[in-house]
Amino acid sequence: MVLAGKLAALLLSAPVAALDPDRLPSQFQRTVWRAPAIPHDSVSALLEDRDGYLWVGTVEGLARFDGIRSELFHPDHTAGLRHPWIRDLLEDLEGRIWIGTLGGGLSVWQDGSVHAVPELPAQLVHRLALDPAGRLHAATNRGVWRRSGSGFEPLPGAEALAESLIVTLGFDAAGDLLIHAEDRLYVWRSGRLEALLPEGTRIHVGTRGMLRGEEGLWIFGEKAWLYRAGRLEERELGAGELTRRVWSAARDREGALWLGTDGDGLYRLHRGKSAVLRERREPEMDYVWSLLVDRRGQLWVGTNGGGLRVLRDSAVLPWGESEGMADAFVRALLETSDGTVYLGTQLGGLYALKDGDLRRIPAPILEGSSVLALESGSGGELWIGSGIGLHRLRDGVLEVQPVPGLGRLSVGALRRTRDGTLWILAWNGGLSAVRDGRVVEPPPVLRVVRAGLSALFEARDGALWIATQHGAYRWDGARLRRYGVEHGLPTEAVASFAEGPTGTIWIATGRGLVRWRDERIDVLTRADGLLDGRIKTLVVDGDGHLWLGSYRGLQRLPLAAAEARLAGSKAGLPVTQIGLAEGLRHLEINGGGHTAVLARDGRLLFATRAGLAEIDPRFVLPPRGPIPLRIEAVEVDGQPVARDALHALGAGPRNLRFRFAALDPARAQELVIEQRLEPIDREWQPVGERRTAEYPRLAAGDYRFRLRVADPEGENRFSELSLGFRIARHWSSTPWAYGGYAAAAAFAFLLALRWRLRALEARQRELERLVGERTAEVEAANRRLLQLSREDALTGVANRRRLDETLAEEWARAARHDRPLSLILVDVDRFKAFNDLLGHPAGDQCLRRVGELLAGLHARAGETVARYGGEEFAILLPDYEQGEAMRAAERIRAMVAGLRIRHPESGRTVTVSAGVATARPARGGQPSDLVAEADRALYRAKAEGRDRVAAA
Repeated sequence: MVLAGKLAALLLSAPVAALDPDRLPSQFQRTVWRAPAIPHDSVSALLEDRDGYLWVGTVEGLARFDGIRSELFHPDHTAGLRHPWIRDLLEDLEGRIWIGTLGGGLSVWQDGSVHAVPELPAQLVHRLALDPAGRLHAATNRGVWRRSGSGFEPLPGAEALAESLIVTLGFDAAGDLLIHAEDRLYVWRSGRLEALLPEGTRIHVGTRGMLRGEEGLWIFGEKAWLYRAGRLEERELGAGELTRRVWSAARDREGALWLGTDGDGLYRLHRGKSAVLRERREPEMDYVWSLLVDRRGQLWVGTNGGGLRVLRDSAVLPWGESEGMADAFVRALLETSDGTVYLGTQLGGLYALKDGDLRRIPAPILEGSSVLALESGSGGELWIGSGIGLHRLRDGVLEVQPVPGLGRLSVGALRRTRDGTLWILAWNGGLSAVRDGRVVEPPPVLRVVRAGLSALFEARDGALWIATQHGAYRWDGARLRRYGVEHGLPTEAVASFAEGPTGTIWIATGRGLVRWRDERIDVLTRADGLLDGRIKTLVVDGDGHLWLGSYRGLQRLPLAAAEARLAGSKAGLPVTQIGLAEGLRHLEINGGGHTAVLARDGRLLFATRAGLAEIDPRFVLPPRGPIPLRIEAVEVDGQPVARDALHALGAGPRNLRFRFAALDPARAQELVIEQRLEPIDREWQPVGERRTAEYPRLAAGDYRFRLRVADPEGENRFSELSLGFRIARHWSSTPWAYGGYAAAAAFAFLLALRWRLRALEARQRELERLVGERTAEVEAANRRLLQLSREDALTGVANRRRLDETLAEEWARAARHDRPLSLILVDVDRFKAFNDLLGHPAGDQCLRRVGELLAGLHARAGETVARYGGEEFAILLPDYEQGEAMRAAERIRAMVAGLRIRHPESGRTVTVSAGVATARPARGGQPSDLVAEADRALYRAKAEGRDRVAAA
């Protein structure tokens, strides 16, 4: 279903309540946007409006952003915006967006467009604020102004600041207005202005350095102050390492203060503790200009030169380089009885994690060697297996523990069984055992277990399981049994083991998940619904789920569903995927018997190539609420139409275009949006990252356009929106017209009959001739009508309806004969700019020339060229392998460029981008899968620079 690959209700990516205060700032999931997705990489102002759009103010213009698409405003093409540097944004009680600029005064967005506000005489507007009554106030280079009626007036009683540069201002809950001007701090109340600091005391407060909270109004300068009940108090923040001035401030719903600094990064102050987000790999995060906590509790961060980021909770809590690890390639994990989690790394030695504190254990002897195995000893010591031998950590002292008679071992796995025996698997020494500090000679039968050892596991029945590259071994104390391909394993290479609540042993292999029960082996593979069959590690949680680590992240599988599938159920496996979108920093989960741990408190720990991934499967966050859907505009035959005019559109075939948005900008790229036009579409159609839907040449009738977005946080939970409309019938097809036709036909028949009686045979032959002619004309007209209903009126190629019918037919034919079927989606590059600058007639002529070229290139029987919508064409190519289709697409791209249609932007010529997808219908799937693959390829071609071809 559309939610495959998302955590269902248990592992949500961002709560309503707030950001998790127990996480380090570096552990939040981050998404980054840069220009051209936003106007510029220096973000100076942020605002979330009541509809859910994010307004992004930068030094080079303003954007209304939905996470995918930006509506841009710049003085070059927005008359109401007089300067590109946006200093502040504010939404008033009536939904208007006020825009303060650096040099262009004040503007306002209202009724879908931006207007200049000449009533405010100042040119520099630093900060905007609403008083408790909702009246607008502006901090400018000419003092403080407030809105009065339809204009603005100087703030009464603050005439002393009339010629001052006001950097920032803010109201407290009681209506007192604090003003920062000329490095001094004032308060305006009851119509009077007074200084708050002693004469000569100067402070520097950033434009966003004031923040109102429940306790009062915060002011952040060289120090921090709290203004409440008419008094200014100096406050200690507990951020000893904070040395740079604060540029911006925000407070999340847990009460944590977030401070953006001028070079010191992003700080969080909570419960008397401070934490900082500074990334060696992201030095631009050191300069934070603007902060916003949105209605979903997520933190938006606007940087100086580093673009826009959003920080949010995720299913995975990561520990790696950003949290202090010198080497985050984790090879082994162990939780000890006191709750400490030990992490063995590839080249960085040993780390210990407890109560959120990650520290490195001094161990020079381990430097340069991989820690491959960890096990606790009976006396509280820690046993460490590495590439250079066996070590023991006791009372903070690390020492080499040679195993007498075995020499220097390369230890790959350790397991202390319930009888106190420490079993040692060595790549160069086979299986050994140590008890009470002495080597115990293993039974002779175990000497056959040799090369390629990777894991040890003790089952509840006391049996010791051994994973090797040559099969799985089970030792019950008396008998050694080997299981290989001949016994049902899909491969000899075995990685690790886990045990279910009923004693079933689950085995990880490179070719699927194996169940061992009562000497019987069964296998689950990708054909059963696994997302990746190359399983490297596995663990069973306390809620009856099996977690599988592979090269493509984690998979969560209910044990009951796995058992049902192996018992013959036809239902696919309900696998949930946890990947990068859920907080993993690297998709590859490391393999072996020490890489997946069920902690005592129910958490799951996984070793990855980028650190420790921690998941609490019981962690249920509050529901986030529905994702807002908006239909932004509707066009009929290329012209905007108001919604109330849709109930009765004029007669004739109509071309409709809907522009819409799903307003969760932080997760926009993860949302699954689908569209459906009833009664035409029988199924929901995915839209990918496009936010438009086009339906050409709709006939008369009643329709309903429906949108829905799947919430990644809830299984089968959708937000949905619909819009109904009607296309009127032409008078010639109304019931009255048909009645008239019937009456006229009857009258004509009577006249013809009477004429036939009078003219006898001669007139009878004449009438038969006339009837024959009329019949031929009607048949020709019907054929023409059928052709028109399946043809695009502008370009003359097939329309979307014809393409859908042909695609279904060719898919069925290709499935019957096991032949390939290819689809090319072609999009005219920068066509909107072409249309806007040259006009619709020129745009129509451009599309006709491209359509004629495509129709001429692919006129063979079976090949179909269709207008897919707007400036997109589709070419359906039966029996084309992907290489042939790629060559065809490249030929199209080159020949369109050869048309040399002048593009008005910088003297370019019109080019196209193409996405190519090929399917073998006989191997399963749906026609819509082929379209979706081609669409994704087209999107990648455009993202990589346009004028190119990309394959799925």
